[in-house]
Amino acid sequence: NEGHNICEDKISALPEDLLIYILLFLPTKDVVNTMFLSKRWRSIWKMVPSLEYIESKDSERASVWWFLDKSLQQHKAPILESFSIVLDERCPIDADINKWIANAVYRRVRMLKLILKWSAAPIGLPASLYTCETLVELYLSREILLDVPSSVCLTSLRKLELSEVVYKDAVSHVRLLSSCPVLENFYVRRIRNDNVTNFIVEVPSLKKLSYKKEQSDKLSDVLRDIGASLVIDCPVLKRLDFTDTAGSSCTSQNMPCLDGLVLVSPIWHPDEKFLIPFSSITELILCVNQGMVKCCSAVYFPRLTVLRIFPFDTDWMEPLQLLLKSSPILKHLSIHNNRNHPPKKILVSWNQPNSLPKCVSSSLEVFKWPKYGGGTEEKEFATYILGNSECLKYAEFGISCNVDLEERNKMREELNSMPRVLTSNLKILN
Repeated sequence: NEGHNICEDKISALPEDLLIYILLFLPTKDVVNTMFLSKRWRSIWKMVPSLEYIESKDSERASVWWFLDKSLQQHKAPILESFSIVLDERCPIDADINKWIANAVYRRVRMLKLILKWSAAPIGLPASLYTCETLVELYLSREILLDVPSSVCLTSLRKLELSEVVYKDAVSHVRLLSSCPVLENFYVRRIRNDNVTNFIVEVPSLKKLSYKKEQSDKLSDVLRDIGASLVIDCPVLKRLDFTDTAGSSCTSQNMPCLDGLVLVSPIWHPDEKFLIPFSSITELILCVNQGMVKCCSAVYFPRLTVLRIFPFDTDWMEPLQLLLKSSPILKHLSIHNNRNHPPKKILVSWNQPNSLPKCVSSSLEVFKWPKYGGGTEEKEFATYILGNSECLKYAEFGISCNVDLEERNKMREELNSMPRVLTSNLKILN
């Protein structure tokens, strides 16, 4: 009408498929609330193929479980692209979680995530989940009991994450993995007694494996971890991340395709033969200490180009020297030491010409030291790298802001005054 501003509703005139696509970018609660916009919108939300129910960060608010239960009953999409549930202790222990999972499986879910942090005991999941033909990604975490039936068959599963779950017995996870013929990515995190001592991963199709186990505060769990191990048999594995602070060991075989290795194990010290099967890798991330000397002295890395080390105690200079000598084409070196673990007075020399590793003189291009401490041994090594690296293009040192300003300025001056073969880009960060 004349004299009035009229807002035309152009969005509602769009095709329903396009409206559904737009709603995919909104939180599920907002998607459901669109039913109140108009008669046209009353049923559109029911066809959105992605649902996410996450507990509010506000602890005073009620659990999302009631909203989940009611909205899922009305939802009609024939296929669920993704279905995520994150519940905490606010969720009542009698909530029928298996009903929701079975509903998602019935509607051919492709990605399923269940994080259950409630106060009740771990629960088993419906048997139909383990035979879902459409499932491509599965994420299970916390109070979940992995009780895998003998009929398990996940023919489409490519990505699996098991975080802090409990296994019914030592073969539950083995049965699950053996029934995933196209599985490529497997992440497992263990933090407590989960009924498994030797964790076996034997998957012919697996390309990436991440294994993390943390030390427990309970003495009974610590004693139980003694003798625990990860056993790997994956012929096409390309990347392995083994991070274990509980003291478990790792044994491997049949991994000719491995390209990247992360080994963080401050308690377990591998023997001199451990790294030999990994000699063809191009990237190595390693927790080093004096116990790694034998391991580092027995292997040669002809293809290694990236080395990141995480010193765990004060005796890490000797393993580092051995790694440099055995990596002739190394291009990127970074040291991520804790300031609580500066190197003690070193027994190795960085100044003898006959000890110059080939990588330092002919291939090293990038050197980073994010937590440089400026100690005598650290200065000696920094001088050695900057003064001998003929191919160095970039060097970066980080100085902690906890160091007083005068000491920081002194370290800056020392670094800037160190002789360099080339005028490489030197960057000093706070």
